[in-house]
Amino acid sequence: MAAGDVVSSVSNVAGGGTLNFQPAAGVECKIPLAGGQEAIVRLTNGANFMTINNAVLGEFSGIGLLNPANGGTAFVPLFGVLYVNNSVFLSILNPAVARDQGYCGIQIK
Repeated sequence: MAAGDVVSSVSNVAGGGTLNFQPAAGVECKIPLAGGQEAIVRLTNGANFMTINNAVLGEFSGIGLLNPANGGTAFVPLFGVLYVNNSVFLSILNPAVARDQGYCGIQIK
């Protein structure tokens, strides 16, 4: 992969499971869209977690997602963008039953 390439994934994540994106050593990525239904989007170093947003029961949550609470018509970039690398990476926790979770971004280095 090279700078400018898209990084993305959509997966069905089991309840209590996570969808992680950890770039290779020396690679950095910008993630403007991450989450899913009842998703908890976090940054982690593999041992510690920083929660970016908490799940909202029955609603889609994450960064840069449509907000169904207002009819799904407003684009809500909650935190703009996440920057991840091999040391601090993306972890999307699914606290509920199996749900689709995902992310989309671009490699910048």
